[in-house]
Amino acid sequence: MRICIAGLGGVGGYFGGRLAVAYETSAEHEISFLCRGEHMNRIREKGLVVTTPRETFVAHPRVVSDSPAEIGCVDVLFFAVKGYDLQAFAKAARPLCHNQTLLIPLGNGVDNADILCKEKIPGILFNGCVYISAFIASPGEIRQVGGNCKMIVGPVNDHIEKHRSFEKVMKEGGILFELTPEIDLAVWTKFIFMSPMAAVTTLKRASFGEVLSQKRTRDMVLNLMKEVESLAQKRGIALPGNIVEVSLEKAQSFPPETRSSMELDASKGRPTELETFVGAVVRLAEDAGISVPLYEKVYKALLQE
Repeated sequence: MRICIAGLGGVGGYFGGRLAVAYETSAEHEISFLCRGEHMNRIREKGLVVTTPRETFVAHPRVVSDSPAEIGCVDVLFFAVKGYDLQAFAKAARPLCHNQTLLIPLGNGVDNADILCKEKIPGILFNGCVYISAFIASPGEIRQVGGNCKMIVGPVNDHIEKHRSFEKVMKEGGILFELTPEIDLAVWTKFIFMSPMAAVTTLKRASFGEVLSQKRTRDMVLNLMKEVESLAQKRGIALPGNIVEVSLEKAQSFPPETRSSMELDASKGRPTELETFVGAVVRLAEDAGISVPLYEKVYKALLQE
């Protein structure tokens, strides 16, 4: 099985690194990285160094390239890129794909599969989500600092039993992995927690603890979660009845100094996933014919920054 990880940030670097180490000498499975710049050059020269709280390992994928054509057709293509890069990566991905290629986005949004679908790339569309905190420490080096490092994926419109061999490769490759027939539920369960926290921490330039310790901002998070819940219900996603309470408890379980990736990016003047976390809710709600007034207000405020 030929597997390509497109995007070697924290997510792609960790999971790609695990797979590359597991299958470095395999005659049956081949791991390749699609990345660019100094990061690519360093990985080619010395391998990808991945540091976790428990260990450090060096991964040597079969191919490291910034050219999809050089990598060639693969059986599995992971899109491990930020939401604002997904469409561009999808447009460039055609040389990697055939009609049976599994197309798996791992980003934070609930509209990732929709974005890939619109590009009409050959392959079988999946969706996915991950629970991990990791980042590029320096070119050629990934540091994983939090999360249980679990990957959850599933086909959008295909029978899950057809993909058990893929599941076996992932698990034997050292990945904490779940293949689910209810991938929409998994993606929205993560999103209803992450989107409101990203929105409010970025709007207030505040940590999790600062947001949740003040009634006004805590209530804002709570009401945003309720709007996401309403949108999910309208789209036929059967979230648990206590999902808002569970999601708020999840937010409170993080160290108070935790900062969202979107707030960190905004504070450092980098591109943010505003459209992924906030704009998408506004657009999907409009398409569904429901009102999300607080999301609209927050979106407008963040657009003006």
